[in-house]
Amino acid sequence: MKFLKIFFGIIVSVVCLYLSVCHIDFFALRESFNRINIFLMLFSSAGVFISQWIRSMRWARLLKSVTNLKSFQIYAVGNMANLIIPLRGGDILRVWMMARHLSENKSPILATLVTERLIDLIFFGFLLGISLLLYPLPQWITMSGIMLVVGSVSLGALLVFLKIKVISLNALWKILGIILSVRTIIRLQGIVAGFLEGVAPLSNAREYVIFLIETILMWVGQGVFIYLLFYSFGFTETYHLGINAALLLLALTTVAITLPSSPGHVGTLHLMCVISLEICGLPTTEAFSYAVVFHALFNVILIILGIYGFMGERGNVNFRLKTLP
Repeated sequence: MKFLKIFFGIIVSVVCLYLSVCHIDFFALRESFNRINIFLMLFSSAGVFISQWIRSMRWARLLKSVTNLKSFQIYAVGNMANLIIPLRGGDILRVWMMARHLSENKSPILATLVTERLIDLIFFGFLLGISLLLYPLPQWITMSGIMLVVGSVSLGALLVFLKIKVISLNALWKILGIILSVRTIIRLQGIVAGFLEGVAPLSNAREYVIFLIETILMWVGQGVFIYLLFYSFGFTETYHLGINAALLLLALTTVAITLPSSPGHVGTLHLMCVISLEICGLPTTEAFSYAVVFHALFNVILIILGIYGFMGERGNVNFRLKTLP
């Protein structure tokens, strides 16, 4: 089953990459690359560094018992691993690393990752709503975004209701008790209880306000990266791309990250960049040149941060996959 998911992801990446390049002019592509302002391109990467640091701070806030630096190191290693391990295996790696660092159960830590993702997808819904007001988006993108947001809100509500015991799992345990042993049921109940501990774990309203501010700043950092990269290509002057275009690209690249693909989001990220920039009036070749640099620069930054994180964690990290849960 896992092999089929990996194979399907690779097929999706190949198809998306083909759709991205099938109409480009390779001579014009080279010219587009030659016009890049290298200084501005490198300067734009500051937005990614800021965004990743704030993401790790936000994760540390959910975990409570870890420093921002340690959270950043483990978060960076997990992100780098996602570029290599399919099915976002880097996220599982960082759960394992953090559990080992804190000497705690993995279930609450995994729940913090789920909380992060749900909040991000809800915020994505806000960005998508703004984009729909500004641009005529393809129907399949709109419907995909709505399904992601509705699914995220529904799952988030279910988890919160389970945590505050508005919804009970007693009926489920009785049904499972017919086919599973008492020992297995007790073990599953412990896993679920541990997981729910990590759902919405903040203790007061002030913590949630700070968490919301961190989320906004995290997305702003990513938007700054996108916008400054426009400048490095000269798109702000040639095609008058502004903040509206950056918001659209930020929203649609989030869709790309959620789609099944090969590690590193090859193909899916390129296609969403091309679609976004074509909606904003760019020729396909110019849009693809931006997609290539966007994808490459972002991943290089993740690798640099991952190496830094690995150096800080080198005494604790064991990459033998058989040790992972």
